[in-house]
Amino acid sequence: MNLTELPDSGVRVGKYLQNRWRIIFTWKNKRHFIYKNWDGTKLNEHNAERLKVRITYDMTEHKDTFDPESYKHTVKNFDRLVLKWVKESTCGQDHKRTRERMCNNFFIPHFKKLDVPAIRKKEIEDFFKSLKEKGLAAKTVNNIMHELGGFFHWLERENLITKIPPFPKLEKVPKRKIDWYTREDHKQLYEFCTEPVFRFLRCSGARPNEARGLQKADIDWNKRCVSILHALPETGFKVKGTKTNSHRAVDFFDELEESLRAGMESSPKNCSFVFTKGGKPYTRRILQTSWMEMTKRAQGKYNNLPRLSLYEGTKHSRAMQMLNEEGRSLSDVQEALGHVDIQSTKHYAEMLPGRRADLLSNGVTQKSHKTNSSESQEKLVAVQGFEPRTLRI
Repeated sequence: MNLTELPDSGVRVGKYLQNRWRIIFTWKNKRHFIYKNWDGTKLNEHNAERLKVRITYDMTEHKDTFDPESYKHTVKNFDRLVLKWVKESTCGQDHKRTRERMCNNFFIPHFKKLDVPAIRKKEIEDFFKSLKEKGLAAKTVNNIMHELGGFFHWLERENLITKIPPFPKLEKVPKRKIDWYTREDHKQLYEFCTEPVFRFLRCSGARPNEARGLQKADIDWNKRCVSILHALPETGFKVKGTKTNSHRAVDFFDELEESLRAGMESSPKNCSFVFTKGGKPYTRRILQTSWMEMTKRAQGKYNNLPRLSLYEGTKHSRAMQMLNEEGRSLSDVQEALGHVDIQSTKHYAEMLPGRRADLLSNGVTQKSHKTNSSESQEKLVAVQGFEPRTLRI
């Protein structure tokens, strides 16, 4: 049927306020009013006439399946949808908890039950302005805005909005300087190490929460490798996936194997965790406290030894040593540390002026400088049903 030759089905367009239009029709003895497009925008005369033709056609040609409600805008509350976005997020558990805190502390109090298609450039700019007025650090503001942008990209993918509203330009924040221990620093510090978890952190490239969550089943003594599959959240002992939900395996070498065996020996037989203290898995706070106590003991002998955080003294230090003291490539460090995105690894290169140009131009493709073939040997191994590339670090 030609849309221009549709029979009169009783669908009418009417103006009820200045520049405000609506569609009126009756279906099965019930009157229906439509004031908005499906995306929540108000009808103008042109859009109302177009929608009238569509409704008339469907009423005539699809009587059995015609549903008046399908043309009515459904309110898509911000508070409900933003929490659904968090729930469906595939990021790591710690990141998901950060998103949830941002929702409860910033997003929901500002946008509340606002209809998401009604959030435009002005509403985004007002939110951005409110964050700056709270006196938050520029980096914190940027992080919050990036997460809000992620939410709107999700809305677009779910067809809940037709277009992402423009976001304001964010302030450029200088990258934080990385403090790290040299291999000589580590030698001095680890004279006072009595807990195997810190030796594992130094040589494995694992994150602290990955070391806390390491399971005895993650070690393959026959294939002589350990799989980094699990992590513990900031609170509680419910094992989750890693920060990036990635799986990686690390081949045994002397220090790594010794740290694992020492952890196994001190862990109770009925405990699934490799590294424990007092018969229980490490909490985040206990691990950090033990690290600072070890650092304090080392500084009693070596006055010039800096005091670094656990993350700086292990994962960051290992990455910087690989790049600065061992001549490794960015791809080596990316693989060893479990970075999904090479951009995360490039931050280390930017802290090394002497190698910066070389690393940033060739870091992804260049082969490592094989000063010691046993240290840089790469193998393909099969661990617990997957086959990642592994790198001796």
